[in-house]
Amino acid sequence: RFELIEGQVVHQRANPPAWNERDRQRNRYLGCQARPLSDCKIKVHLRDQYKSLHPPKRTEARLFETEDITHDMREFRFRLTEPAPFLAGQYALLAIPGVEGARAYSMCNIPDSGEEWHFQIKRVPRGSATERLFGSVAVGQVISVDGPYGTAYLREAAPRDILCLAGG
Repeated sequence: RFELIEGQVVHQRANPPAWNERDRQRNRYLGCQARPLSDCKIKVHLRDQYKSLHPPKRTEARLFETEDITHDMREFRFRLTEPAPFLAGQYALLAIPGVEGARAYSMCNIPDSGEEWHFQIKRVPRGSATERLFGSVAVGQVISVDGPYGTAYLREAAPRDILCLAGG
């Protein structure tokens, strides 16, 4: 989240998740969803612990494999044209052909060289993005990806227990 001091932005989605009335009242926007409409001045709280180890970049990725996990979940495996390393827990924005606004999905593979990003995605009935992903995006197709993003990633050196939860 960032606070908009001057200028105008619009979210890529009309009503993005995790953006609430309190954010609207405080003129806060989601960095992963906001697109500037003018020159902007923003305020962001970036402590060293929140700075990304791998700066995000926009590149293209070719879908090379899919695997059905359940009746409504599928793993989509993409190979990037330019490697982009990430940390476990980070996410990317996928520009799905025919869908307005990019969609955020977390990578599910083990981070390594960053040549491949895998996503386990649940099909949402009447969901514009997942309907396209499951029905129209075929192996061999190239899409635009942007990332990695997110500060909720695994801190391997942290001397504490962790609890992992998944949803869909």
